[in-house]
Amino acid sequence: AFDAYCSFHVIEHVVDFKKHLATAAACVTPGGYAFIATPNARGWEHRLPFNLSPNYDSSHFQLFSADAMSRALRAGGWGVVQVETPSYALAWLRVVTRILRRVRGQDVEITGGQYARTSSAKLRRAIAMFSFFTWPLRRLQESLHGGNELLIIARRL
Repeated sequence: AFDAYCSFHVIEHVVDFKKHLATAAACVTPGGYAFIATPNARGWEHRLPFNLSPNYDSSHFQLFSADAMSRALRAGGWGVVQVETPSYALAWLRVVTRILRRVRGQDVEITGGQYARTSSAKLRRAIAMFSFFTWPLRRLQESLHGGNELLIIARRL
């Protein structure tokens, strides 16, 4: 048995998430922890029209809100300790690149990650500036539980 289970952006790719969580609980000692990060189905990006959210992806079988993930964890033998919804500037940039790919007529599934591979000092400065100027909006987004990520800490019952 293990003291902790970490699942960072895995559970949304699992077909049977209930079985996944129950199996994780069976491998963790009572009182042990689960640390789970997954896209937030209630994130502001996910609420954009025209499926502009980067979370609309054929490899994502399930997206979770904080409530849905909490229910799934409780059903799988876990007690929720803490829920956070952080917001990252890069998630908003993924929305921008999704729009660019659509405008250019590119298949958004095939070209996913294309812009992430391009790196230059100029691009890094632009990302840093974007991050700086969007900081207040992202803090508001987090305070209203609309961050683009769901981070949950749970304890095995």
